[in-house]
Amino acid sequence: MALEVRFITSSACGGTVEILDSMPAQLDIQDTRIGYILEILKEGLEQSTSSGTLTLACVLLAGRLLEIFGSKPMPPAVNGGLGLSRQRRVLSYIDAHLQDDLTLERLAAEVDLSPDHFGRAFRASLGTPPLRYIAQRRLHRAKALLLDPGMSITDIAMALGFATPSHFTSNFHKATGTTPSQWRRDRR
Repeated sequence: MALEVRFITSSACGGTVEILDSMPAQLDIQDTRIGYILEILKEGLEQSTSSGTLTLACVLLAGRLLEIFGSKPMPPAVNGGLGLSRQRRVLSYIDAHLQDDLTLERLAAEVDLSPDHFGRAFRASLGTPPLRYIAQRRLHRAKALLLDPGMSITDIAMALGFATPSHFTSNFHKATGTTPSQWRRDRR
């Protein structure tokens, strides 16, 4: 699940800006309470539940994130890295545009840096080069899409910006050691 900055800072979530300073740009949280809250939000959005219920779920989510991150010290600054706001901006941009041709120039322009400086800063901040990070995000998204039996391999390849289904299959196989079809069968 991806949360946009304006969701967390919206009035529905109490306009909580403080947690943004203590949260990393990417979270990998295994938290039962957050899972329950996300289920409420998902069901609420699917069933057009009242805005009061959705607002309450937003407040609970923001509160839980504050519990988790509010008491943690700020992560140490990385010399030569991207600032947190630039990290959030570029990572949100990447996730929203995985189907596009994401070049170093395009990403650098998103955060107002030169491509060379951006590449070095991204790697310093996230520990991986930008294009490798994009490949990892596409793989992650592909796995999520493969869990939907209604989507064909071709649809998934096109949704992720691959030129052809075979290009997608070869990249997926290179990264996972199995084909997308086999990966999908193994999860049924």
